Amino acid sequence: MLLSSEHDPLIEWRPGVRTRLHAAGVTGAQQLCVMEQLCLPGTGAPLHRHDDAEEVIVVLAGRARVRVEDEEAELGAVETVVIPPGVRHSFTNIGDDVLHTLATFSSATPTTVYEGEPGTLEIGGTRTRRRDAHRAYVDDA
Repeated sequence: MLLSSEHDPLIEWRPGVRTRLHAAGVTGAQQLCVMEQLCLPGTGAPLHRHDDAEEVIVVLAGRARVRVEDEEAELGAVETVVIPPGVRHSFTNIGDDVLHTLATFSSATPTTVYEGEPGTLEIGGTRTRRRDAHRAYVDDA
């Protein structure tokens, strides 16, 4: 299957954070999810975990402070972090320019649990109760 995400929209997940879904269950992928993220300075992903999937985040441009459980590190362009399933992590753009990342998950519909926020979300799934165009609530209630 040949997909082109050249015209797929960037969806604002949080103020200052836009995401483009390249592959996921909703696009026909069966075992992985790939998404690109653009984060303005000072923004990023709050503390969260993916219980059912390993995640690899590659910094394509910019600088990020990445937290994995209680460890922190600064990553620059072409540096990578591998996050095992169920491990809490976050990242923040610490540079003056846009942070550009590419994340790949070992599931076509990885679940996400944000600390301090209700509900479990599924990235790239087709459930009906949605948070945005890329994420749906797992409970569907």
